[in-house]
Amino acid sequence: MKTLIIILIVLLMGIGYGVYAFGLIGTPMAKDLGVRFSEADFISMEKKSGVKHDVLADGGKGIISYAGSHEVNNTFTSEDFSAFAQYASWKYLPFTNVQIRLNEDGTAELSGNMNTRSLSDYLMGTGGMKRDEADKIKSYVPFEGNPTFYIKVGGGITENKLENFSVRAAQIGSVPIPSALINEYMNRVETYLEDRIAKFPGTYVKSMTIEGGKLRYEGTLPDKEYTLK
Repeated sequence: MKTLIIILIVLLMGIGYGVYAFGLIGTPMAKDLGVRFSEADFISMEKKSGVKHDVLADGGKGIISYAGSHEVNNTFTSEDFSAFAQYASWKYLPFTNVQIRLNEDGTAELSGNMNTRSLSDYLMGTGGMKRDEADKIKSYVPFEGNPTFYIKVGGGITENKLENFSVRAAQIGSVPIPSALINEYMNRVETYLEDRIAKFPGTYVKSMTIEGGKLRYEGTLPDKEYTLK
């Protein structure tokens, strides 16, 4: 899920001014992708991934941290990922009302709302950035509040490298972001994503593909994720 979220963040940073110019501030109701889930799906996600979630102790450094690493070879559903987004939420996570749908054609869709006020802290916690770097990137987002977003992507990952990655659609509010704007920043997005994947603690993606409406993952993941609540 974090890979999909980072894709969204990078796209928003890169095309923020273009979005503003086109007036793409829409309804506060996120697009319904038809994914229905419960806390039982979150429990299933934890069991299948082997990643346990716990509260970061007071006085700890940072806002999110990881420990350990273990092998994973399993498949995950739309319900697994959507439940993860709902029930593994933490203090500075800027995304709410998230649904993630894995499609039969090998694409994935993500919709929800983004709280721009939490963006700097999120980038510091998950992007390895210093405060001044995160604040600078946040300054590129030309709006405040809790706008809706939608993105559809395709492709996979092999040995920590993106394969056939593409952004099929993206929008803020109800208005699509022009494909020309997306394509202009694709090389930067791909470079950033591969850098973050390589540096993500306890993680190595041997293979990640979407097949038959499910995500197949083979590689390693952290044993634990600690976050501020």
